[in-house]
Amino acid sequence: MRTRIVAAVALVAVLLPFGASAHAATPAKRCTQYKVAGKWLFVASNNYDTTLIITQHGNKLSGPETIPADEAVNSGYSTGHFTGTIVGTKIRIIVIWAPRASDGVQLHGLYAGTVISKHIINGLATDLTTKPTPTPATWVGYGPSVCIAHAA
Repeated sequence: MRTRIVAAVALVAVLLPFGASAHAATPAKRCTQYKVAGKWLFVASNNYDTTLIITQHGNKLSGPETIPADEAVNSGYSTGHFTGTIVGTKIRIIVIWAPRASDGVQLHGLYAGTVISKHIINGLATDLTTKPTPTPATWVGYGPSVCIAHAA
């Protein structure tokens, strides 16, 4: 009997490094669709931080947006609204700011990025109003994202 126990212990000791564990970890499944409804802060390289309150119906997004008062002094606008989509992990939002106080111009911008848990990364913000189009700003987003579908 003792020989069998020693042999079994030796076999387990040999197999464990190769993943033969009774409690082997299950690999995490990749998220294929997110829910992003809620309050988000987009922090951009052009020194404009935008707060969005995202309402989500399926993959359609919409809601109001604001920038802080000190940034509004420089931009000439502080509020606006947006529409957009989320398809899988890719988010695209078109923002339309209230007409600028100085000249009445209404700026439009495109925010595009990749959603991960509680963040949006690889963001690019493009001015759709100014011609020629200036270099896009980079940005990251912070807010509530919940995975609602995983890869099979």
